[in-house]
Amino acid sequence: LEEAAAAEAFRAAQQAEAEAIRAMAKLQEDLQRARDGCARAEAACAGVPCAGMLSDERRATCPALLGHFETVRRTQAEIERLGDGASLERACASARDLLAEAGREHDAARAEAAAKRAAADDLRRRWKAAHAALADLRSRDRSEALVRAEAAAASARTMLSSLQEQMTAAREEADRLRAAVPAVDMAAVGAAEAAVASASEAASAADAAASAASRQVAVLETQLDAARAAQEKAEQLVASVAPLERDLADWRFLARGLGREGVQALELDAAGPRVSALANELLAEAYGPRFRLRFETQAAKADGKGVKETFDIVVCDNERGREGNGEDLSGGEKVIVGEALGLAVGLFHAQAAGVALGTVIRDETVGALDPENAERYLAMLRAFLRVGRVHQLLFVAHSPQIVEMADVRVRVHDGRIEVGG
Repeated sequence: LEEAAAAEAFRAAQQAEAEAIRAMAKLQEDLQRARDGCARAEAACAGVPCAGMLSDERRATCPALLGHFETVRRTQAEIERLGDGASLERACASARDLLAEAGREHDAARAEAAAKRAAADDLRRRWKAAHAALADLRSRDRSEALVRAEAAAASARTMLSSLQEQMTAAREEADRLRAAVPAVDMAAVGAAEAAVASASEAASAADAAASAASRQVAVLETQLDAARAAQEKAEQLVASVAPLERDLADWRFLARGLGREGVQALELDAAGPRVSALANELLAEAYGPRFRLRFETQAAKADGKGVKETFDIVVCDNERGREGNGEDLSGGEKVIVGEALGLAVGLFHAQAAGVALGTVIRDETVGALDPENAERYLAMLRAFLRVGRVHQLLFVAHSPQIVEMADVRVRVHDGRIEVGG
C-alpha cells in the first residue's frame, strides 16, 4: 500500500510539472500576441482623427480593433493574475523540488516495501519449517502412543489371565473347605447370636455411660480450674487489699484532719474571735451594745461523754437578756445581724489575704425595713466603710427609705440609667 501511494504521488507530481510547463508556454504565447495587438492598435489609432477619443460610432466601424483591445485587456489581466515570468519560473522550480522529493519518498517506500517483502518471505519460510516440524512431531507422537497402548493392552491381558487363574483356584479351595466343614447346630448358632447381640447392647450402654462420665469429668475439671483461678484471684485481691486498707486509713485520717474536726475546726477557732469582733463592731454602730455575736466550735455530745467539734453562731440580746441562734429576732433584726455577719466574713478574708478593698458590691438583702431599721442598716454600712477602709460600696435596694438615705443614687428605669445625688 505504501509503495502504491508513493507511485501515485510521483505520477501526480509529474502531471503537475507538465501542466505548469504547458501553462507557462501558453502564457508566453498570449503575452506575445498581446504585445503585437497593442502595436497594431497604436498604428491604427494614429491615423484616426481625435486619437484616444473613440466614440461609439468608431467602435462600431472598427470591430477588429476592438477585438484586439479586448484581447490585450484579458491578456494583461491574466498576466496580473499569474504574475511575471520569474514567478512562473519559481513555481516550476518548486514543482521540480516537489517532484524530486516525491521521487525520493517513492524510492524510500520501494526500499521499505522490499525490506517488508523480504521479512514476509522469511516468515513464510519459517512458518513452513515449523509446520513441517509439527507434522513430524504429531506423526512421532501417534507412533509412540500406539506402541504404548499395545504394550498396555498386552500387560492387561496378562493380568486378566492371572486373575482368572487365581479365581479358579479360590473357587476350588472354597469347595474343598465347604466339603470339610461338619454340620452346624443352628439352635446353638441362634443362641450364640442372641448372646452376642445382648453383649453388644450392654457394651453400647457401657460406652454411653462412659461418655457421659467423661463429659461430666470434663465439666468438673473446668469448674475446678475456674475455682482455682478464682481462689488465686481472691488471694491476689486479699494481698492487694492490705496496702489499700492502709492507704484508706491514711486518707481517712487526713480527711478527718482536714475536716470539721481538724484543720477547719482550728481555722474556725482562729478566725472566730476576729470575725465576731468585726461583726460586733458593725452591730454596735447600728444597735449600740444590744447585740453581740459569739462562735462556739465545741459542744457536748448527746450521751454527755466528751465534746464534739461543731460551729454554732450564738446571738446575745443584752436588752432582753437571752441568747440563741437568732430565730426569735424580728425580720429587720435578722436582716441587719445577717448582713453584719456577711460583711465581717468578707472583711476578714480580705485582711487575711492582704487585699485592700476599693469597691464592694452587695446585692439586695435588706427586704422590707421600717424607717428605724433602715437608718440602722445605713449606719452599719458606713461603719463597714470606715472599719474596712473601703472607698465605696454599691448596693441594690428597692426600699424607698434605703434609697433616699444613700449618698449617691443610680436609678435604672425603663432601660435608662439616671445618676443623682
